[in-house]
Amino acid sequence: MPERGSLDIMALSHRSPAVAASVPLRSTVSRPSRPIRWLLYAIGSGVWLSGVLWWVFDRYLLQQTVYGIAQHPLQVWWLRLHAATATAAIWLLGYLSAMHVQRNWAARLRRNSGLLFVSAVGLLAVSGYLLYYVEADRPLAVIADVHWAVGLCAPVAFLLHRGLRRARRAAVAPSVSPPLG
Repeated sequence: MPERGSLDIMALSHRSPAVAASVPLRSTVSRPSRPIRWLLYAIGSGVWLSGVLWWVFDRYLLQQTVYGIAQHPLQVWWLRLHAATATAAIWLLGYLSAMHVQRNWAARLRRNSGLLFVSAVGLLAVSGYLLYYVEADRPLAVIADVHWAVGLCAPVAFLLHRGLRRARRAAVAPSVSPPLG
């Protein structure tokens, strides 16, 4: 059941794209539902944390064996978890693009911070794909550096986008002063 004043996309699905595009979108912020937000937080945290843990294990927790330097046994599992959560994140980005980005872009809401976040996620998806398929050492090193630098900063882009909503709400809300006494 759509919220009062919101656009019901499913009701428009049988209409032509021209008719659907002419229907005005909701003028307020289109927020994902609470379960989708929690899913976003869980998947986003999982991608970021597994990526950071893989990087720490790769850089600082290599083990000396009789055969030379070897990976820590958990390193491969961090990478597998990272790949799994990244796949879920790409799915979630597609869902949010249809349900959140499209509506808020049309309403001209927080475009700059949203574009920054979507661009960061897109760059991470492309660089992650290239990390899997590029074999030459020099390009692989550059792609890896870009991937981890953008990945490390991606939560900042997300928090900036999320924080703008809270800052706008605080600026619009009337200030309530505590009673004296």
